[in-house]
Amino acid sequence: MSEKENTMLFLQSIYGATAEILGKSDSTLIFSTISNWDGTGDPPDIENRPQFLSDLGNEFAIRFQRNTSKGLLLRIGDSSFTFLRRNSKELIELGSIENRLNPISKRFNHSLGILAENLSKLTGLGIRAIKKSKNSFCLEIAGNNNNELFSTDLHYFYFYGLLRAFCEWMDSRKEYFININEENEAGYGGKLVCFRYEDTNP
Repeated sequence: MSEKENTMLFLQSIYGATAEILGKSDSTLIFSTISNWDGTGDPPDIENRPQFLSDLGNEFAIRFQRNTSKGLLLRIGDSSFTFLRRNSKELIELGSIENRLNPISKRFNHSLGILAENLSKLTGLGIRAIKKSKNSFCLEIAGNNNNELFSTDLHYFYFYGLLRAFCEWMDSRKEYFININEENEAGYGGKLVCFRYEDTNP
């Protein structure tokens, strides 16, 4: 997809999820404040999509307080993944029978790499998949590509929610434990959003 198409898919997925949670009126007001876009027509050409996520978290924090902002971003990430996997060719293919027949460790090892590449294109952030053990994986999310400091780290909760939805989609029979690591172990100036899975019926 082109950069314009990536921006459109990215913003539409987040706006749709926000409207689903907060309602259209509040969502339109919030998006108009941070992007001059009310959810209708073509989204604007946002040069710094990574900062957009940070700005969205800040706006939520101003209106609803920081802890509520974390919860909202988590739910938006969760909800927006459904839109993304239905509208991204690469993610659609991950739902194929062939992929689902793979052993779960192999399935995650392959599928998380595709997800990371797709999210990197959509958000403008450097994102890659890391396998830590047989049942533990991470998304390494780098700092802003434009070398600008994020004003908050709230946007990581968007990836937390999205990763949770991704895991459930891959295999709903497992129990998942997700966390945001404060420091990136690989030393790339970002953070790790990690998960491990366990059988629900050992």
